[in-house]
Formats: sequence, structure tokens, C-alpha cells
Amino acid sequence: PPILKQNSWDDLTSEQQESAMQLCFYKTSYDELNIVEYGFGYPISRPSARFVPWANLDSEMRATMEQTLGYNELSWNIPGLNPTELKGWFQMNDSEKRGAEAINCTDSCWDCWQAQYNTYGWQDLVNRGHDEAYAALGWTESSWCGESEAPATNKRSWNELTEQEQLNATELCLDQFNWDQNSLEVNTMPFPFIQPPLRYEKWSSLAFDQQQIAMTALLYKEETWDNVGTADIEMRSFDDLTDFQKTYAVE
Repeated sequence: PPILKQNSWDDLTSEQQESAMQLCFYKTSYDELNIVEYGFGYPISRPSARFVPWANLDSEMRATMEQTLGYNELSWNIPGLNPTELKGWFQMNDSEKRGAEAINCTDSCWDCWQAQYNTYGWQDLVNRGHDEAYAALGWTESSWCGESEAPATNKRSWNELTEQEQLNATELCLDQFNWDQNSLEVNTMPFPFIQPPLRYEKWSSLAFDQQQIAMTALLYKEETWDNVGTADIEMRSFDDLTDFQKTYAVE
């Protein structure tokens, strides 16, 4: 049957959506949505307040984010570092929900833009229609539940995804920024990532509590701290750190 323009994108069948894409339509253009808020197919508008660099937040907002959601400058500027972002809306306490309300990202917005439905079981994804986008990225019920390996896409950068995989990712509120865990902070250095200033302080310049954290959580000694690249922990990827170590690595 012909595509009826009065239908929304989500009302179209898969075959009709494919036909629409041949005519250069995608969710945002077909439904005449704001491209800044909806990108190329975000199911929920992008919460712009969440993507303001920490330095540009006023002091009241920074305090609210610290006190309610546990953000600091680093975990705010780089998505995925704050453990609270691993929670689904239903798991959050009242204080955390108040913080989410302050950035206009509650309920379904939080589950999509902050948690990417990671707290859902596979059947929950199926019931809500999110399983198709994840399946297109290579996920199965087995890999989602941790019973088999994650798909290859999970280790790829945004630019290594195919165009179709990128479109599937946008259906999960993922774009190049949060897929690659880029930073909101402007990088003025020649390195691909912003240099963490504390890591390049001499051991003797660290406060006592900072030395204790470096030793007990990250297994540094003075010698391995002052000689970058010699510590065992620096030979591991971030994903290979324990949850305990990740907490202190981002601080």
C-alpha cells in the first residue's frame, strides 16, 4: 500500500520505512521534527541541558548536579562515567529524580538518553520495541544477558559503524558524542583526549588522601606514579578495571 503522509514514522511498517528512506526520508524529516533535538531519528528529544559543558553551568546547577546525582566535572563532561547513569528511572531515589528533573530528563528520557535501556531485561526491550535496534547492532538475548560475548559493534568507534548501524544507534538515543564517550570540555591540546591534570602531578605534590586512593584503589606506588606507563593498571583498558577502580579512576 502507498505510504500515507498523515501516518507518523513509527506507524509505518519496516517495508514502508525502507521505501521512505529511498526517498531520503528518516524519522526526523518525515515527522517534521526539530533536527537539533531529534537528530536523525532519536525517539525522544535530546535534553539540551544535559549537554552543556560543566564550566558553563551556573553555580546553582553545578551544586544541584553534585548533591542529587553525584556528578563532578569529569563525570558530567564525559557520558557514562557517573554510576547513576547506569540506573534506570525505576531504580532512582527521590533525590536523584529531582536532579534529573532539573535538566528536564525524566522517566523515558532518562532511560533512553542516560541509560540507553541498559537496565531493561531483553523481554522488556521486546515489549517496548527497542530490541530491533539492539538486534541490528548485533545483540541477542544471550549476549544481552551476559551469557555470550557482546557483539563486535560494542568495541567499534562511531566512525567504524556502518551508516545503517549509526541509524540503529540513534533509535537508542546514541550519537557520536555519547557512543564514543567524547568530552563536553573543549580540547585545546594536540592530543585526541583532554589530559587529566592530576595524573601528571608529581607524587610528592599529591595530598595525603590522594596518595592513599592511588595506592589502595589503583595500586600505584610512588615509583610507578612518577614514571608514566609503568604501572600495571595503566596497561589495562577502562573496561577491564573493576567497578571499584573505575569509581576512583574518574575522580
